[in-house]
Amino acid sequence: MYLQEIEVEVGRGELDDWLVNSRVYLGALTRQPGGVWFRILRSLDDANRFISLRAWVDKDASERAWRSPELGWASAQAKAIDFYGRNAVARREHEVLDFTWGPRGAGVFPGEGRVVHHVTGGVGTGKYAAWRPYSRLLFAVMARQPGVASFEIMRPAEDPEGFLVLRSFMGAGDERGAPGGGQTPLEVKYALDAVEKYRLYEGAAAAVSRRFAVHDMVWGAAGAGAVQSFMESLKPM
Repeated sequence: MYLQEIEVEVGRGELDDWLVNSRVYLGALTRQPGGVWFRILRSLDDANRFISLRAWVDKDASERAWRSPELGWASAQAKAIDFYGRNAVARREHEVLDFTWGPRGAGVFPGEGRVVHHVTGGVGTGKYAAWRPYSRLLFAVMARQPGVASFEIMRPAEDPEGFLVLRSFMGAGDERGAPGGGQTPLEVKYALDAVEKYRLYEGAAAAVSRRFAVHDMVWGAAGAGAVQSFMESLKPM
C-alpha cells in the first residue's frame, strides 16, 4: 500500500473554512477506485495543526484519482483559498510496510475518540535488516493488547532507513500500555529487549513522538478488504 501525508498549520481565522473544505475532500476521496482509507488527525497540543493521511492500494491508484473530475473540482476549491499552499508544513510519501488491527478488529478503526501516536525516526546505519523482524515481532505483540485500535509502519520515500509509526489507541487512557508507557505489559517489554540486544537505534537521531486525535475518517472504495489482503500478503521473516 501507498500513503500520502500532508501536514498543515491552519491560520487562526481560517479554521472553520478549512474544516468544511476537508469534508469536501473526504467526500470526493471515498469514491475513488483504489482508495483504502482517508484520515485527518488533529494535534492534541495545537488545535490548528492537522495531518491528512491518504492510503491507496498503490501509487498508480492515487495518481489516477487525482486526475478525476471530482478531485479536480475539490482541489480547485482548495487552491482558490490556498489551503494546501501557504498552510502546508510538510508533504511526504510512504510505502506501507506493516499493519495490524488491535483485538477489536477493523470495526473500531474510524471511531471517534481514538488517540494516535505519530512517531518518526530512523534506525542506526546498517541496522534496517535487523530492525524489520523486530518491528514485526513488536506489532504481533501489540495486536493482542487491550485498548489498541491499530498499529502501522511506513517507510518514507526520501529516507530508506527511516520510519513512520502510527499507534492508534481506543482512548487516552489506553496509551499507558504503549512501548515506554507507564503500564507497559511484560510481553511488550520482552519484545523491546531486541532494541538493546542489537543496538538497533545506535547512531540514529532520537525518534519524535506526537499525539493526535482522529478528527475525521472515511473508508475508500477498496476499504478494509484491501487492508486485510495486504496483511495476508506479508510473509514471515
